[in-house]
Amino acid sequence: MKVAASTCSKSSKRHVIATEETKYKGIVSESTNRNLNKVGELASMAGAWIPGLGSDDDYEVTLTFSCE
Repeated sequence: MKVAASTCSKSSKRHVIATEETKYKGIVSESTNRNLNKVGELASMAGAWIPGLGSDDDYEVTLTFSCE
């Protein structure tokens, strides 16, 4: 979004999102990852720590925009 805004602002226009596509790219299935995250949250409430398999790059988002 920052790149779209920056690109369009150079020509005094605003960005308009045309399409958005989100893909899950984690090492385990998305539902397994959700379940592991829930278990980790419950464990943290009890004072324990369980390492998760998720990371900040589990999802890939592709945006197509135009400047108007």
